[in-house]
Amino acid sequence: MYMSSDHENRLTEYLNPDRVSEGSLDYIACHGFMTAMAVRRDDFDYQDLLAIIIGDTPHYESSEQQQDVEEALEALAKAISRTLYLGDELNLPAALRPAKSGTSNDLTDWCFGFMEAIAVFEEDWFSIQSSVEHIAELILPITVYSEPHVDPELAHLVKTEKQQEALVNEIPENIQQLYLLFRD
Repeated sequence: MYMSSDHENRLTEYLNPDRVSEGSLDYIACHGFMTAMAVRRDDFDYQDLLAIIIGDTPHYESSEQQQDVEEALEALAKAISRTLYLGDELNLPAALRPAKSGTSNDLTDWCFGFMEAIAVFEEDWFSIQSSVEHIAELILPITVYSEPHVDPELAHLVKTEKQQEALVNEIPENIQQLYLLFRD
């Protein structure tokens, strides 16, 4: 299934914070969430994932809207999966630029969504005992940038602008490496 701009618009509109419950993921965070899902799993129950993404049971204005939203989420998941399967560079809906300290940006939101999927499905993510440390290393850049404030224990990794740039630029390659790790 092809991810069209219409699919993206439907998801963006549906995940608008004014329409869904407080604490739900917006489109950019949803993209991060679905990227993590595509890295780890091949099968999805889109109804269940939507409930996690919006933090509530999905409510729709019509059965047509439900079909549109679920189709858009499926198109997003399949587009991400296909990109990873082909080894192509994943185009994030966020520039690879860290936010200024204490603030968030689209990359922060995307990383938060990715980490949210890991938190929800932690058992799946860390089920390969021999790879737990490697997985943690690969998600480290995403972990660092998933919050507006850098964890004090990780601050040494991003003291300089050069360190920040190097760490953030690891994200696309690390996603691909994670995908391959879970396919071995």
